[in-house]
Amino acid sequence: QSAEIKGMSKEAADSFKMYVDKGYTIKAFPRLAQTEEETRIIRDKGAAVETYINECAQSWVMGNRDIDADWDEYISKLKEMGADEVIAAYQSAYDRYLKN
Repeated sequence: QSAEIKGMSKEAADSFKMYVDKGYTIKAFPRLAQTEEETRIIRDKGAAVETYINECAQSWVMGNRDIDADWDEYISKLKEMGADEVIAAYQSAYDRYLKN
């Protein structure tokens, strides 16, 4: 952020600083180094899980389905698809990142 601020006018830099000071900005998620196994799990299962999540969310937002009635089935389907494995793969990579 400091590199960005250097190229700004004083007014823009002051405004940007206000956003940072008030907590309106968040740190970018770090790039994670994944093992071959983590990469395989994310590649093989992650895309399908993400697609399912997006499709269900869209259906609920559009009112085509009832989130309360669907929730248990939704969670069950995510587990069948390997969502827990995908989460564990990302978590493992993130834990290694934090140790460095």
